[in-house]
Amino acid sequence: MKLFLLLVISASMLIEVYSEHGYIRKFDDGCKLSCNILLPGENDSCKFQCKIRGGSWGYCWGWGAACWCEDLPPNRIWRSETNKCGGK
Repeated sequence: MKLFLLLVISASMLIEVYSEHGYIRKFDDGCKLSCNILLPGENDSCKFQCKIRGGSWGYCWGWGAACWCEDLPPNRIWRSETNKCGGK
């Protein structure tokens, strides 16, 4: 039982290490996935897009006018440092 508990704790720590929060990066052009800024907050489209990219929960972040995702794999997050949107 102690071994099982140790394995569960170790696995949960690894999962946390390899997941982050951030804007969803689109598959095709590397831009942020936009959303309707008039309807910020919980958003079915953002939740769906987050889940298909491996995240746990997504919503429309009004200030950024883009979908924000929690527990997203690092390679699916839009980053300003590596922005390829618009031919940059």
